[in-house]
Amino acid sequence: MKIVHFALLFLAILFSLLVFKSSGVLFDVNGYGRFFEKFKVGNEIVFNVSCGMLVSIWFYFLVVYMPDRFRKNRIKRNFISQYREFRKQVIVHILNDSKEPYSNSFLDVLMDVKEFKVFFHKRIKEDQNRWYIFRSNVTNESLGDILLEFEAFQDAITILLINVDIQDEEVFSFLHRIRKVSIIQKNVNANDYFSFERVSKLLWEMLAGYSWKERCYYEFDHFEKMFEKI
Repeated sequence: MKIVHFALLFLAILFSLLVFKSSGVLFDVNGYGRFFEKFKVGNEIVFNVSCGMLVSIWFYFLVVYMPDRFRKNRIKRNFISQYREFRKQVIVHILNDSKEPYSNSFLDVLMDVKEFKVFFHKRIKEDQNRWYIFRSNVTNESLGDILLEFEAFQDAITILLINVDIQDEEVFSFLHRIRKVSIIQKNVNANDYFSFERVSKLLWEMLAGYSWKERCYYEFDHFEKMFEKI
């Protein structure tokens, strides 16, 4: 779609030049005035056709492109807002399972992937950090609450994919991956180590900014950064 818009922009510039050239308006810019001299024949036809095409192109941008752009940006903003709320609610469930007290201001701090990593990496006992304690304390009921948050976010992704034509293949694949994982992990059991491990890895990737593929930590929320490309 971007190619079409660039092509229309190019045509708008071209037809604007043709309007000036066929209208008889004289220009003398650094010796290029002769370029804008009228054609020997057909000036009226060129002028009328060019004006008609310009009107059509600007009509398209005003009636089709701009409203669609505003609509896409509104859906994108709402989706990112839903993602942030989803992320915050997941953190709340994790803190509850970790038996950690929290306030709204502290939740805002943990929304930063760097702060989340530092807080949950901190050792409470010699051989246990807060993330280990969360994993040890999680029950099927509390895990079910987390999975319900994923299910709600999965619905948000579905609505986004229906309403927005996502051109970026990387973003499209990323969204489908999250949606697929959300569907697969519906029946995860907290007592099943291997199935819960998948959920645990996804949570750590999303909340602490860890990339299992690149084996490194991001300094930013990789998920939100990807959603910004929508």
